Amino acid sequence: MKVDAPRSPSAWASLAAWVTLLLLLLMGLYTYMDRPLMTLLTEDMRRSLDMSDFQIGLVQGFSFALLAAIATYPIAWAADRLDRRLVIAASLLVWALAIFLCALADSFTQLFLASALVGIGEAGLLPITYAVISELFKGQARVLANSLVILFGRVGSGAVFAVVGLIATHAGAAGAWLPTDLATLEDWRIALVLLAVPGPLLAITALALPIRRRVQDVSTTTEKAIILPYLRVHWRSFGSYAVGVGFLVLAITALMAFLPVVAMRQMGASQAYVANAMALTTINGMGLAFLLVMILAAVLKRRVPGREPIVLLLTSAGGCFLFVLAVPLVSAPLQLFGVLGGIFFSFSIGAMSFPTGLQELTPVEGRARLIALVIMGNFGMTAVAQPITGLLSDTLDKSGGQLMTAAVTVAAVALFLASLSFVYCSRHYAALKE
Repeated sequence: MKVDAPRSPSAWASLAAWVTLLLLLLMGLYTYMDRPLMTLLTEDMRRSLDMSDFQIGLVQGFSFALLAAIATYPIAWAADRLDRRLVIAASLLVWALAIFLCALADSFTQLFLASALVGIGEAGLLPITYAVISELFKGQARVLANSLVILFGRVGSGAVFAVVGLIATHAGAAGAWLPTDLATLEDWRIALVLLAVPGPLLAITALALPIRRRVQDVSTTTEKAIILPYLRVHWRSFGSYAVGVGFLVLAITALMAFLPVVAMRQMGASQAYVANAMALTTINGMGLAFLLVMILAAVLKRRVPGREPIVLLLTSAGGCFLFVLAVPLVSAPLQLFGVLGGIFFSFSIGAMSFPTGLQELTPVEGRARLIALVIMGNFGMTAVAQPITGLLSDTLDKSGGQLMTAAVTVAAVALFLASLSFVYCSRHYAALKE
C-alpha cells in the first residue's frame, strides 16, 4: 500500500494549515445546526403538520441521511478532481436553500423532500475535511487535528444547542426583522429561516480557502485502479471497521435524537432547559473524552502498537452499552441528561479515534473516496436509526409514551453489534495497515 511521503520541515504543519482547518470546522459546525434545531422544534412541527413519531424519524433521519449517503461519494469524487473551494461553496449554498425550503413546507411530504436536500448540501464537507487533514498534517499532528475535528464539532455542537435554543425561543421576536411575508410565519418556520441566512456568506468565505488542489497529485489511471484492488484484498477488515463505526453511529443517533424529546414530552422539560442541558452534556463529555484519548493514544502506542484506534473504538462501544442500560432507571430530566452525558463521553472516545485509523488504513491515491464510503455507511445508519426508533415507539404506544424504551432498545442492539464488529476487526487491523 502506498503511504504518504514525509513532509518537511515540520510534522506539526504550518499556521496556514491550522487556519484552514479552523475555517473548515466552522463551516461544518454551521451545517450541523439544523439537527439540534430540528430536535428542539420537534413538538412544534409535529403539531403543525400532524406528524407521527415515525414520520418525525423519516424527516430528521431517513430523508436527510439517505440523500447524504447517495451524494457523499460523487461529491468526494468531484473534490478529488475539481476545485475543492467550489465544491464546498456549492454545498453550503445548497444546504442554506434546503433549510429555507424546510421553513416553507406545508406538509410532511414537502418537509421530507426539503430535508433530503439538506443532506445533499452537507454530504461533501466531512470527507473533504478528512482528506485535507491527511495531506496537511502528519504524525502526532494528524492525531491532534483529527481529534480537534471531533472535539470542535461536538463541543461546538454544545454551543450550537445554546444558540439554536435562543433561536427557537426568540424566533417570534426576531421575525420582526424579516420581510412581511416571512414575519407572519409560525415561530418554528422563522427559526429555520434565520438559520439559512449565513449560508451565502460562508460560501463566499469558502472560495478563499487555500485548498484548490490536492497536496499530492495522482494520475487518473492510478486513481481508478486503486479502489477495487484495495477492497478485494481488505474487504473483511475494512468492512468490519466500517460496519462497527456505522452501528456506533446508529446507536448515538437514536439516543441523541429522541432522549431530548423524551425529556420534553414525558418529563415536562422546557425547550430552554433541554437546549442548555444538551450544551453542557456535549461540551463536558467531549472535553473529557479529548483529554482521555490523547493520554490513552500515547499509552496504547506502547502497549498495543498499530492497534490504538480499534482498541479505543471497542472501549467506546462497551462504555456506551453500559450507560444505555441505566437509561430506563431515570425518572427526571437531570438524571436523564446525566446518563446521556456518560453515553456521549463514551461515544466521543470512538468518534475521535476512527478518523485516524481510517486515514492510516487507506492509500493516499483514493483516500477521499474510501473515507467517503465509510461516511456513506454512517449516513445510511443515521437514515435508519430514527425511523426504526419512531416506528418501534408507535408500535409500542401510539401516544408516544414508549419513546424511551424504543430508543434504548435500538441503541443497545446496535452497540452489541458494533462491539462484535470491532472484536472481529481487531484480529486483522495491524495487517490491514501494512
